[in-house]
Amino acid sequence: MNFTGEEYWRWRNSITEMWLDEQKVKVAELTMKLMQKEAELHSVKAQIFFHTEVEKRRSALCATRTEYDKLKSVLESKIGESLNGKVIDDFTYEVRDPSSPDARTAVASGQGDEG
Repeated sequence: MNFTGEEYWRWRNSITEMWLDEQKVKVAELTMKLMQKEAELHSVKAQIFFHTEVEKRRSALCATRTEYDKLKSVLESKIGESLNGKVIDDFTYEVRDPSSPDARTAVASGQGDEG
């Protein structure tokens, strides 16, 4: 028994379409795996960034705070009072209570240093 030419080419085309769909599934699966690997890579990059940049900047902040605390302590010893809740005038460098009328031109000093 022989097939007609149309039947043969429909059969042949069906095989080709099936093969193409299999290839599309493989491409989709590989794309998904690639996306998962990219997500893992991004996570690792974020961890590296944290351990290099964030911790380095936190360390620098700690050192800056230590230097500020030392300077503040020296200045407080010099004037004999705490700078907490005080302002220093930008022009006269006078330490004032922020409720004084001349405190408008002063820069806040020691804010957040209550403890």
